[in-house]
Amino acid sequence: MSTYASLADLRAEFEGDLPDSLDAHLQRKLDNAEEIIAGYVRNRDLAAHIAAGRTTAKLVRMVVCDMVLRVRRNTAGASSQTAGPFAVTVDQTVASGKLYLTRDDRRRLGLRSGPVSIEMVDDALPHVLRKPVLVDREDDFERRDCW
Repeated sequence: MSTYASLADLRAEFEGDLPDSLDAHLQRKLDNAEEIIAGYVRNRDLAAHIAAGRTTAKLVRMVVCDMVLRVRRNTAGASSQTAGPFAVTVDQTVASGKLYLTRDDRRRLGLRSGPVSIEMVDDALPHVLRKPVLVDREDDFERRDCW
């Protein structure tokens, strides 16, 4: 059961009517959306992320509802629709029919976006240094790698 967003929140955000027959499906989507968000948070602890002041419960609720409603608005995953002389094309990411976080969602949740550097050094392991050594040979120098 989703902690931060309920079916009532989802119904309040949706511009139309959501039939009661979809409650189980929508609840599963809410749970899945929250789990996806938790996967982006350190130690999968969303409550600690909120307590640290990186986001608020209201913003989490808003993002969870947005994720589910993106899927609900285009359940078939259609990328274009045509009716007579009129045609509409939908963005491919919206047409995927999958739950995902947008860049704005990640920003609202206080998650890093963009390049991140990770140090790949383990101080417990011995380090082997390679240093180029210049060797004198008559008139020119040759560069060799020495271990």
